[in-house]
Amino acid sequence: MTHSTSLRRSVALIATAGLIATGVAAPALARTKGPAKITLTAKAAQDPAGRLCMPKTTLGKTATREMPETICQTRADWETAGVTFVVK
Repeated sequence: MTHSTSLRRSVALIATAGLIATGVAAPALARTKGPAKITLTAKAAQDPAGRLCMPKTTLGKTATREMPETICQTRADWETAGVTFVVK
């Protein structure tokens, strides 16, 4: 085996290990976060009864596996769950 082949294999192993570590750490970090802070346009905020659909990760650590990937709720329901809205 030549030196350049050995070097390429070492770099590939380090890169793969880094990607695996990142993939394992990302879900753990996502679970520790609290509910999100979402910015809404003034037009979107006008209808308080309107439903907003967002990924369950918006709920942070309160999201469970049983929840669907996308959750549609009213703004009041999201706020009750801890999501903060900023209107711009």
